[in-house]
Amino acid sequence: RCNEEIIYFVSSTVILLNIKMNKQRFYTQHSEQIISMTISNLNGDFIATGEFSQEFPAVHIWNCRTLENLSVLKGIHKKGVHLLAFSDDDRFLITCSMMIPSSVLIYECATGEVVVSSSIGSPTQDIAILSG
Repeated sequence: RCNEEIIYFVSSTVILLNIKMNKQRFYTQHSEQIISMTISNLNGDFIATGEFSQEFPAVHIWNCRTLENLSVLKGIHKKGVHLLAFSDDDRFLITCSMMIPSSVLIYECATGEVVVSSSIGSPTQDIAILSG
C-alpha cells in the first residue's frame, strides 16, 4: 500500500497521498518540524523522519501501512537531524545532525541502540551505510 502513495512532509506532519483513491493519511507523532525522511529498502514499509529542534531533535521510525510508531530516537543530536538512511537490509539507521561538527550515529533499528558514534567536521550533503 505504501508503494502506491506519494509520501511527503509539511511542518510536523507526514502526508501519505494515494492518488488513485484520492485519499490522504497522516502521521502526526512529531512535536517539531520535520526536515528529513527516508524509506526502508526491502519492502518500503518503514519510514524514518528527523526533526529540527535546538535541543535534542527526535528521529521517528514508523510503519507506513499502520502509521504505528515503532521507535523514537532522541537525546544525542543537536539542532536538527537533516540526513537519514537505512542500511540495505534495514537493520540499521544512520543519522547525521546539522550542527558542525555533525554527530553521526548508527542505530540498530530493532533495539534503538547506538552501535556506532562518530562526528564529521565539515558540512555534509548525503549519507549512506555501505554493506560489504
